[in-house]
Amino acid sequence: YRATEATGLEPLAGALRPLDRPALVVWGAHDPYVPATLARDYAGALGGPAQVRVVQDAGHWPWWDEPALVPEITNFMRATV
Repeated sequence: YRATEATGLEPLAGALRPLDRPALVVWGAHDPYVPATLARDYAGALGGPAQVRVVQDAGHWPWWDEPALVPEITNFMRATV
């Protein structure tokens, strides 16, 4: 994906849209590979309701830079099972 333009990932959205499941899109504001501006675009391409969480002091792996995210992500996953 790093060498792919954002529009090149659109076919993946078509495959995800039918799932119609809640999603939590977690993105680092300082991701050096994929700009955080795409977080809302990806969330909108999913089939179910999607929350977007852009982490201001994080890069490509926001849960690594901000470990406090792990419980938030885990709680989201537990609530949507």
